[in-house]
Amino acid sequence: MKVRQCLNDQCKHKFAESPFLSEGGVMSYSESDKFSVLKQRNFQMIDYFLQQGYLRVGSKVLDLGSGEGHIARAFVERDFDVSCVEPSNSARKILDSYGLVNYPKITDIPSEVKYDLILLVEVIEHFNFPIDALNEAKSRLTDDGVIFVTTPCAESLKSRLKPEKAAAYMEQTHLHFFSSRSLEYCFQSAGFSKFQRYYLDWMIPNRSKAMKTIDRLLYPLDLNSHLTYFACNG
Repeated sequence: MKVRQCLNDQCKHKFAESPFLSEGGVMSYSESDKFSVLKQRNFQMIDYFLQQGYLRVGSKVLDLGSGEGHIARAFVERDFDVSCVEPSNSARKILDSYGLVNYPKITDIPSEVKYDLILLVEVIEHFNFPIDALNEAKSRLTDDGVIFVTTPCAESLKSRLKPEKAAAYMEQTHLHFFSSRSLEYCFQSAGFSKFQRYYLDWMIPNRSKAMKTIDRLLYPLDLNSHLTYFACNG
């Protein structure tokens, strides 16, 4: 896979030279135990959203690029109204088996339906057109709704030293390789008036305390392993 870089100095975004996937990517759905592996992380994520005021009783949540639904199922267990968008037919059959409302594309959702929280967890790097995806997601937010985006950092220390072993580059289904600058450029281009980067060490489970400490020290230098953002309309 060859990686190109945008010539726009405001962006400098890196992307795969020859995208070979349809919109949304084709993820591996062989990990049937993913729900149990990530269950604690997902509940911690929900608790954080509640503490920060991004969720409240009765909130509507959209899991965009939900896979087999390990995140959506955690929200359902906490009694939230959850819908999923997932392009894979095989994954949607699993979502159906869990009774999760799901759509193959976000444009299949009725236009009048709005969400208080839209999740793009390790998803945006799989879209052919990430700005279009963000723009469409923004149009589905309530007035005070929030989008939560996570993606591997293409400018992390590991990406620079050993790109073949870095999360951004080792997955062959990734079409885009974001830095904080290029992802913020996408938010701006999609019309978001507010977006903020955060460091949440619990988003990547099963890491040692030493690895978390190193990642936290690298965060101010823009060299940590993942990018985590909240974005909203106002």
